[in-house]
Amino acid sequence: MEHYEKIIIKGLLGDGSTSETFSSRLIQGTGIEKNESVSEMWAYLDGELKQKVIDVIESVFCEEIDICTPEKGLIKHMAQRGALAEYCALDLSERNQFTEDEEREKVMALFEIKKKLWEEKETFNAHDHYNKVGS
Repeated sequence: MEHYEKIIIKGLLGDGSTSETFSSRLIQGTGIEKNESVSEMWAYLDGELKQKVIDVIESVFCEEIDICTPEKGLIKHMAQRGALAEYCALDLSERNQFTEDEEREKVMALFEIKKKLWEEKETFNAHDHYNKVGS
């Protein structure tokens, strides 16, 4: 197993360094309650680890991440993963009451909420960063 694969696996297992944590969050779509935006987490990773994260997302989730604008695709991916995780965290008896259409609508509503939160975090953190730089 190569170095970057170990970083990703350790992060997924809840172990470790900032690189491990950020790569795990990007893959799993977690961390919306944390301070870091997708852009900040992405910028922290080195080039080879970024490519490994993209490879995992594309291979496991069959999602394409545009290498020219990865943050946009990562936000969508993270919102999808977060929405599905939140939906699956509902009590099974509650989920069983939904029709397929209602289930799809519920997941889409959660996706839109998560996507908006990640996009707002991008805007807020960029605004905060530029105000600090200008001070």
